[in-house]
Amino acid sequence: MRNDVRWVAFAAALTSVCYLGGGFVWDDLTLIEQTLSPLDARGVLSLWVSPVTPDGPGSAYYRPVSMTVLSVLGRWGPLPIHVLAAILHVFSAVILVRLCERSRWPLIAGLIFA
Repeated sequence: MRNDVRWVAFAAALTSVCYLGGGFVWDDLTLIEQTLSPLDARGVLSLWVSPVTPDGPGSAYYRPVSMTVLSVLGRWGPLPIHVLAAILHVFSAVILVRLCERSRWPLIAGLIFA
């Protein structure tokens, strides 16, 4: 692994530490804790054929993969969701550096993203 990738992975992980202990924000309480988390297996499968709710928060959300993940991880609170988001952020920053390797400053691009 190149040094650029290591620095960017470290920077992205370091910035993610700030929100690991945080709670739900905005409509997360309504959408994740009250609507998605209580779903049984049949309810989770329904996320793949229709929006989360007919009206209100989630009515325009037809995002089956992310809503299924939020439904499953949301049962344990916000921490697992934040950990997954941190992992995805680190991988995205590393991928950006790898894609920019032939450019002039891949490290700068990765650090700005991180």
